[in-house]
Amino acid sequence: MLQSSLTRWNPTREAFNLDRFFNEDVFLPRFFRAVDERDTGPTGWAPRSDIQELEAAYRIDVELPGLTKKDIELTFEDHVLTIAGERVFQGDNDAKGFRRFERAYGKFSRSFTLPNTVDSEKIEAKFKDGILTVMVPKAPEVQPKRIAIS
Repeated sequence: MLQSSLTRWNPTREAFNLDRFFNEDVFLPRFFRAVDERDTGPTGWAPRSDIQELEAAYRIDVELPGLTKKDIELTFEDHVLTIAGERVFQGDNDAKGFRRFERAYGKFSRSFTLPNTVDSEKIEAKFKDGILTVMVPKAPEVQPKRIAIS
């Protein structure tokens, strides 16, 4: 007996795809949404990141396991912070003996549009244990000021 492998189209399945909804940046302020999260290579990967607003700066942590700081390029131009690089496949070219590939390889690029109120001259980046931490300080005039009451 021949079984059909067709799946009936269900328009509500796409409309209520909560996984896609929560993985997009709909809850982030406009200036922290990624400009283009698609990678520049054939594998379609982009490293995951966390963005935290602190009192005096923004902190961006990017997961880049298996890379070294030499594999990463960080640029800032026109209020856009771009993190780019490449993870090179370390196995044989013919993939002999591999049963599954789950890690992503190839070039990647993540870009974040930052607000005009950051001090781009004081951006710092550190790389440790596969995590790139970028500290983007706020300009002094936008930091909250405490006013003494007499």
